[in-house]
Amino acid sequence: ESRAQLARHCRCAWLQAPLSVLAARIAADSVERPRLGTGSLEEELAQVELRRDPWFRELAGAPIATIGEPAVALQALQRLARGVEAGGGTG
Repeated sequence: ESRAQLARHCRCAWLQAPLSVLAARIAADSVERPRLGTGSLEEELAQVELRRDPWFRELAGAPIATIGEPAVALQALQRLARGVEAGGGTG
């Protein structure tokens, strides 16, 4: 139901980073997050990624890499925003 609402009413972006980067970001965060799986943090993130990737692909299409060239990710997000502002539809 939530994905259907997002598909109808939102423009979605799938931001993607390597699991090691995500694990480091979570470990450095001062807010304790609830665990969503078992094993090491990277193993847990891999389990979550396997479950969620098909949903993200359905809603947003191809992922936008958020590591390496930040300008590339920023440009992709700006194009997405311009499409929404210009009445480019949702989904």
